[in-house]
Amino acid sequence: MSLLSLMGVAISLSADEVSQGEAESALSMPEEIMFEGRLGNVPFDHLQHVEWVDSCDLCHHIGGYQGCDDCHDGSDRGIPRKNNALHMQCKGCHKQEGLDSSCNTCHIQQ
Repeated sequence: MSLLSLMGVAISLSADEVSQGEAESALSMPEEIMFEGRLGNVPFDHLQHVEWVDSCDLCHHIGGYQGCDDCHDGSDRGIPRKNNALHMQCKGCHKQEGLDSSCNTCHIQQ
């Protein structure tokens, strides 16, 4: 079993689970992402969420560690736009974990 450490975040993966591309993507992972929102921007602590979830596939569900905009850009009616996808994914997880999912919890008024 190998251990990949990302700025203090340790992820245990077997050698079979980590390709060279995945390792490079993980090492270039942003610490924080700022999602723009009509009700205020949403700062997303990427490193903290990596510690909380079992797999990156929970959010990066098609693999390749692509950004949300790569698919959720509104060009395909069968794929929800980014804001709708984030609301479904993020709010759903927050509710499942018993966390506050009200607008002001994530959207920072400016």
